[in-house]
Amino acid sequence: MESSEKVLKYSFEEYLEMEEQAEYKSEFYQGEIWAMSGGTRDHSLIGTNISRVLGNELMNGPCLVFGSDLLVRVGEADASFYPDCMVICGGEDYTSEKKNTVRNPKLIVEVLSDSTAAWDRGGKFRAYELLASLQEYVIVEQKEPQVDVYRRRPSGGWTLDRYAGLSGQVEFQSLNVAVPLAQLYYGINFGEA
Repeated sequence: MESSEKVLKYSFEEYLEMEEQAEYKSEFYQGEIWAMSGGTRDHSLIGTNISRVLGNELMNGPCLVFGSDLLVRVGEADASFYPDCMVICGGEDYTSEKKNTVRNPKLIVEVLSDSTAAWDRGGKFRAYELLASLQEYVIVEQKEPQVDVYRRRPSGGWTLDRYAGLSGQVEFQSLNVAVPLAQLYYGINFGEA
């Protein structure tokens, strides 16, 4: 079924201008602007837990952890996203003097939602993998204790390691850090409907 609606296309610069004035966050992909849906309690808590745990592990080192308020620009895909968490090592590479958009994360974390799961695993990952700095892309389930870590191979391409269960731990090899899944899911009750 074809839509008669015309899709408006914007430049990245137009998007940034609108984003500065907006009351809610939006992401940008190839000229289109996508409003971000509101999160759930569990989504917010998992994202906060990951940022806190990684921040504590990386304290006093060359890497910094950022939450969901800093944009990542993927110029090769003409896209910008707000990941739930990201780690940048060795200094941020900003796209402008405003310091609101970076292009050099080493690790990116997305907490899945029902409405974004397919996009996070598909199109968004295909965009993120164009970032030369990105070493690990982490997808965190919120309905069960499971974390998928996509790792860039030295020869190109990606491998997938899956970590599941609250008694296990997830390895972030690019950061030389291992974290118990129970810490990432602290405060989440999987037994409730």
